[in-house]
Amino acid sequence: MDIVLPINFAYLKERYRQGDELSDFIRDLVVPNLVERFSLDSRVSSVELISDFDFRTVVAGFEKAVVTHHGIDTSFDSDEVAAEIIHVRQSKSPVIVQGNPLFPFVSVASLVSAYAAVRSGAVVSAVGATVERSSIQDRSLGTEYDLGIFTVYSVASFEQGQHRLTPPFNVVGLAAVELIGLRNTDDFDLFNLILNSGFLI
Repeated sequence: MDIVLPINFAYLKERYRQGDELSDFIRDLVVPNLVERFSLDSRVSSVELISDFDFRTVVAGFEKAVVTHHGIDTSFDSDEVAAEIIHVRQSKSPVIVQGNPLFPFVSVASLVSAYAAVRSGAVVSAVGATVERSSIQDRSLGTEYDLGIFTVYSVASFEQGQHRLTPPFNVVGLAAVELIGLRNTDDFDLFNLILNSGFLI
């Protein structure tokens, strides 16, 4: 399974208005820890960072890390970002596993569950959420879920419809810790507390 982690620091500054502090924290601590955790799992083949920051020196010690130095337009919506990821990524897997460094505690098991469903052809996309359902058919239900946590989607299906979440899709139920998102400097202590506890999932 190849994981893609897009991270646009220009967007972070524009969206969350935290100055450099949030960006520095994500760049210097969150991303290296996330890449390390994913890289240690045998089910993960590669972790590709697509970013306007050149992460090559930051993740140089991780064999599975791949860096694509590319800034995605901050005005793009989530589906336009997905189209750009497909265009610039180095992995050529037919299934995109798109994570989000702002949700640094999503488990590999959750990603694998979503990936397996899409890879098998049982569904064409999957998303992480708080409630587990399976094979949802109604496109309108997609508005109930935060696609920012992670999505897994078939490249072929995306290219037909230009949407990441296309029915039929699976919803992977997530544990409370996986739903923790980093949005401002107040979240730093919580991240460090979980990290220092040794609770890696």
